[in-house]
Amino acid sequence: MPPPFQPVPIKKRKHSSWPKLCWHNVLCTVFICLIASGGAFAYFSHDSDSLLPSIVVPDATALPTETERGPLFAPFNPAPGPVVPDVVEDPNWLPSTSTLVALNGNKQVEVKCRHVHMPELISPFLPGRIYRSSRICYPNNGKKYPLHIFAHGDFGGGPRLGSAYHGFQHDIASRGFVVSMYLSCAIDQLCDNGNGSFLEILKSVSFLETNSGWWDERIDFSAGYSASGHSTGGRAVLMLAALVDNPTKYLATTKYASMITKEQRKSIQKFQAIVGDHPDPVYLSKMNPDLENFVVDKTPTMIVTGSNDRTERKLSAWKVFEPIRSTNKVYVNMLRANHISPLRSHQEGRYIAQFSLCFIDGIPEETASEGCEAIYGNGPDAIQRRLSIAGPGDRNSGDGKVGFLGCRGGKHDDVPAEFAEYCSPEN
Repeated sequence: MPPPFQPVPIKKRKHSSWPKLCWHNVLCTVFICLIASGGAFAYFSHDSDSLLPSIVVPDATALPTETERGPLFAPFNPAPGPVVPDVVEDPNWLPSTSTLVALNGNKQVEVKCRHVHMPELISPFLPGRIYRSSRICYPNNGKKYPLHIFAHGDFGGGPRLGSAYHGFQHDIASRGFVVSMYLSCAIDQLCDNGNGSFLEILKSVSFLETNSGWWDERIDFSAGYSASGHSTGGRAVLMLAALVDNPTKYLATTKYASMITKEQRKSIQKFQAIVGDHPDPVYLSKMNPDLENFVVDKTPTMIVTGSNDRTERKLSAWKVFEPIRSTNKVYVNMLRANHISPLRSHQEGRYIAQFSLCFIDGIPEETASEGCEAIYGNGPDAIQRRLSIAGPGDRNSGDGKVGFLGCRGGKHDDVPAEFAEYCSPEN
């Protein structure tokens, strides 16, 4: 059995206090201005009541791999929204967006999105009524679907920069989820350098469970929950997984223990699938407040990275993946994908949804089987057939050779068989 996560010495870097997406102070200044102006613009444009335009988004997996010349955030044309009123149960209080998203190349699903004011979300100094909100998307067909929480990365919150994740959010929702993304914790520094971001997940769930609103007719609360996150958000959902699997010990001796309510601890146990997309290195003490008790040994977990991700350390995602002792775990190293690919091509979006469907309770057996087949199978829509997987020698391929690995609980064949040794908890 592998030892628990061990602290790794941290080398101090110049400008280390700046977020990971800020390569230069000038860029950080621009981002901060965008966040501030986005909040101010939304605040002072609250008289607008027009609907945002509908767009057609093609199937993410059919898109070509993005070029290195692509824009940092695309699309980047969010429309302003009004100030959030106190009456949160009114379904018309904020303009909704309706978007057509390709489901499988020939079927389109209308996805509707609404912003919901959640007062408990954190906003230390930014316009609270704007940043204490979540954007919730769902298939607009009158049916109920399982809840999926998406956690954004550093500089990924707020009314403007949060729009970079819209395509990603639509992708997951179109495959049968109500996807809630909190807009708070716009930058890591607002949430204890990202270590407190997981609390926004818990607050979001608490709000939806305890307050009545239009979401009662959209969320199937009897089904299992799932969560995914990018970068800092990947760290947040992995911390959530440790709270699921080691609830009495993880974070018990930290300041965060008293911030988790009794009701939230019950809700935590409903999470049944976790995906870290280009996650932060939770094996570092500065990225994980309780390394000693960070144990993920039951919850199905998928780790996604890319061979061009040079924001995180080389093999960082593999170092996150290896100590996970859950027998249901998946590692994906996408060829030529970089750290911000989820904001651009988000080709992994459909497979985050399929992985979740494979493992959560309360969904039709046929739907669950289709999800499992997409992850572990070899059909035309399987992850190994649809995504470009990095090979031996590519950056971030595990142990220098593993670009894809699907571990399936010992009840089925792990894929590919040549890498099955890495699935053993004893490895």
